[in-house]
Amino acid sequence: MSVALYDLKCPSYNYVKQMTWAEFLIRLHGFRREQEKDMMMLRELSWIVYTAPHNDPKKMKRSQEAFWPLKKGVTDKKRELMMERIKEVQEQYLKEKAEKDG
Repeated sequence: MSVALYDLKCPSYNYVKQMTWAEFLIRLHGFRREQEKDMMMLRELSWIVYTAPHNDPKKMKRSQEAFWPLKKGVTDKKRELMMERIKEVQEQYLKEKAEKDG
């Protein structure tokens, strides 16, 4: 409720109560885009300050992405671990279901 009223800038409590799930998701998408834009602007400003002439260029990062990565992806190792865990849980579920159904 507080996310809808404050972060998503809904006008009133009654408006939030009558809002559909689709409208909430649309507002949430817009909020996330706004946050991402603000983060990109902050990174750009930080990059400009970071590349100031008083810094040693040999010790500096070569790109903005290396300096401040915005996109956080899942590594291959982590993805493999997740898939293994999913398979284990699925096998356990099927085993328990077979025992239950008899």
